Amino acid sequence: MRLIVIACSCAFAAAAATPSASFVGSKIFPLQSYTPTALVAADFNNDGKLDLAMVAWTGGGTGCVCITLGNGEGGFQPTLTNPIRLSPGVSGNLAVGDFNHDGNLDIVAVAPGTVEILLGNGDGTFQTPTGYSAGNNTISVAVGDFNRDGYLDLAVVNNGSNDVSTCLETATVRFKPRFRTR
Repeated sequence: MRLIVIACSCAFAAAAATPSASFVGSKIFPLQSYTPTALVAADFNNDGKLDLAMVAWTGGGTGCVCITLGNGEGGFQPTLTNPIRLSPGVSGNLAVGDFNHDGNLDIVAVAPGTVEILLGNGDGTFQTPTGYSAGNNTISVAVGDFNRDGYLDLAVVNNGSNDVSTCLETATVRFKPRFRTR
């Protein structure tokens, strides 16, 4: 499996004030024996360069989150660092936020009925995932401060129950499911 990165340059036309985009090329990065299903970009090792986190499946069918560190010039390290095993059935959707307020980015992945939080160590590695109840057959997650209390919350799409649930974080409770909307 290979990862293909396409660089894009955007420009604004002065007279028309409409944006235009052009892609200037692509680079291919080998991914060893992993099959990626989802991808998110963020600076996971705090060096000011974008890195990639991806949900990937190994040859044995085990899901994991893999990190490849960016070089700041549109390229990435050729090998993935420290694959982190996830619960069976992780769908592949990822989101990023600083959930424990330590200044390091963390990752959230969705699995059937749960979300898994991987707390970042600030060097491109992560702690063992912690699961939180989210809904029925969760397939997608979004991060935001939905109740404006200063703590990041999660909104989760539940395909099995045809609804969206919010998992609200507070100063004392981590991601307790609170509301469901149909």
